[in-house]
Amino acid sequence: MLTPDGASFAIPSGGSWIVHRYEVSDSGSSYAGMWRLEAARRQPPYASSNITAVLEDMIGPLRRLDDTEGGCAATIGMVHQQVKTITAYLSRGRTTSPAVRRRLMLASAQFNQLAGWMAFDAERHATARRYFRAGLTAAHEGDHTDLVAHILACMAYQAVYCGELDEANQFARKAVLAADGCHPVVRALTSSRLAYVYAASGNVHGFRSVCEKARGQYQNAGVAAHGPEWLYWFDAEELEYQLAHSGLALAAHANSDPRRYIAEAEVLLNGKVASPDTSTPRDALFHTASLARVHAQYGDLGSAVRIADLGLRHVDLVRSARVFNVLRGLDKDLAISQGARRDSQVRDLRSRLRELKT
Repeated sequence: MLTPDGASFAIPSGGSWIVHRYEVSDSGSSYAGMWRLEAARRQPPYASSNITAVLEDMIGPLRRLDDTEGGCAATIGMVHQQVKTITAYLSRGRTTSPAVRRRLMLASAQFNQLAGWMAFDAERHATARRYFRAGLTAAHEGDHTDLVAHILACMAYQAVYCGELDEANQFARKAVLAADGCHPVVRALTSSRLAYVYAASGNVHGFRSVCEKARGQYQNAGVAAHGPEWLYWFDAEELEYQLAHSGLALAAHANSDPRRYIAEAEVLLNGKVASPDTSTPRDALFHTASLARVHAQYGDLGSAVRIADLGLRHVDLVRSARVFNVLRGLDKDLAISQGARRDSQVRDLRSRLRELKT
């Protein structure tokens, strides 16, 4: 916006005025004035205890959003906004006390871990790694060893998914080491991720041994079984689901007796597969689709169709690219299965799978 005598104003889309310069000249006399109201570049206000409490209160709802819909552009964006806000406070030292800074550091670790998991779930793997590393930095600086262990365990799980087993093994072992001395539930969680690495590597003995170790660690938690607040989702049932999923990976990579591992995993997954509960639809669909895939790969088309049907009850609630990739993999497995073309139920399932939109 131009004004007389060389004055210049800019009006941002947000509606607040930013005055860059204002100068007036008059023949024989002059005066100059300048406003520097640089709203767009202004430092953030100091984070108070109350502001920090509001940010902390957002962690739980955003975690539960991930439990239901999974990772996608919309959900990642919501978490990223909180990451940006906290990073601005911390990087510029804009906190009212050391105690507030410590709380923000913990919130930063949690938000970055959550954003990393959502990005992984959305198949944005490079982005996920950046968030995980930022979360590790915050957790280290804030001396939150349990979160360090958890984030390393997440990175191990992602590495297995991406086929990077050597890296996965390193992350999982570091997670177990970091968890030593932490709450027993944290130790059980990290052990379950190490079991997954062993399973994906076809290490039957290592898998069996660490599974029992994880169960023992969880049982040792006793009445304090829930551990840190951010591990609200990890209970005895969830531990069994994780170990069952690892068993499916073992079936795909072990040299012998794969159907035995499938049967064992199906028993453990039965609660997640059969339940109409929609509190965690993303995980329910992921586990059922994974189990259906393994059945299809080993020629049990009837079980594959039955289990996939149960999982598809949740599909309208889920936005996870990772889960939809598993479903696309199921369609491909069915396509090459012997007898699939003659089976009307398989044809119907494949038709529904191809109609799905992420």
